[in-house]
Amino acid sequence: MSESYEFYEYICKLRRYGVVEGYPGNVYKPENYVTRGEMSKFIFLGSSSPANTTCGGFPDVPYNTPFYTEITRLKCSNIVSGYPQIEGSFLYKPNNNVSRGEMAKFIDRARNFKNIN
Repeated sequence: MSESYEFYEYICKLRRYGVVEGYPGNVYKPENYVTRGEMSKFIFLGSSSPANTTCGGFPDVPYNTPFYTEITRLKCSNIVSGYPQIEGSFLYKPNNNVSRGEMAKFIDRARNFKNIN
């Protein structure tokens, strides 16, 4: 990624703070979409949410799957929520891409834990 890339400064800053990382081979791929699972990791790393998982996880994010810890801690901190299902449960859908609206909600809720300006 070139230093002239529009978002280079922001990506480098978040990388220094350990919020984002590259793919294997140290490649960032800034034009790729972000999944809800990946966004949860970014928000988790960029916030200071408590290490609480006692509220339980989502049925589609079982223990020992990617992003389980991040998603569950953010759920227990009321930063992320799921999609309601007919039977009253909620699914997180970690492989869905994040909409700009969802991203705004995640960041707004996370800012209560760490001052994001």
